[in-house]
Amino acid sequence: MISRSFLLFFLMVEPARPVARAFVIAGRVRYNIDMKTVEKLRVEIETAIENLDEINARFTTFLGKGQRDLDGALLFSRYVELYYNRLETVFLHVKAAFGNDVESTQWHKTLLSAMAKDTPYRKRLIGDAAFHALDELRGFRHFVRYNYRLDNYDWDRIRVITEMYEKSYTNVVADFRAFIEYLDALSSQDDTDG
Repeated sequence: MISRSFLLFFLMVEPARPVARAFVIAGRVRYNIDMKTVEKLRVEIETAIENLDEINARFTTFLGKGQRDLDGALLFSRYVELYYNRLETVFLHVKAAFGNDVESTQWHKTLLSAMAKDTPYRKRLIGDAAFHALDELRGFRHFVRYNYRLDNYDWDRIRVITEMYEKSYTNVVADFRAFIEYLDALSSQDDTDG
């Protein structure tokens, strides 16, 4: 018989994916996740921060030029797409590591929402401020992908997207660093348990 101090939470994931399990022992949540997976995820997020810094530097330089023509709109769109795609790659890796299934016809939106929520198996990756700004960028990326008319760029909308990008960048980097600290705590928890 299992004592009351043991509560087990199991996450159903595809068999090929790592399984994250949380145990509550004496009121304290303990995680069982492969430490190699944690380290890979940590490196992925650190690399993403470096990539985001580079995208941000180039994007900021581009924005400083004030290019308000069709070529400028297309280049602006590409920077937003690069930025969001890099974030979404991290989101997918976090999802895979902790097994949080995202099955939906609107999986991009569902994935973003999942990263802004704590689960029994992991803390949230991004905060509310980053989530709301990134949701705007996600919508703009969708527009860019399915907009085939070159005269359809609205400079007022681009200004709003620029503001959302600037808000998201600072928040995302801070949130990613906090998540790295969380991963470090998972690693040190494993070290103290072994």
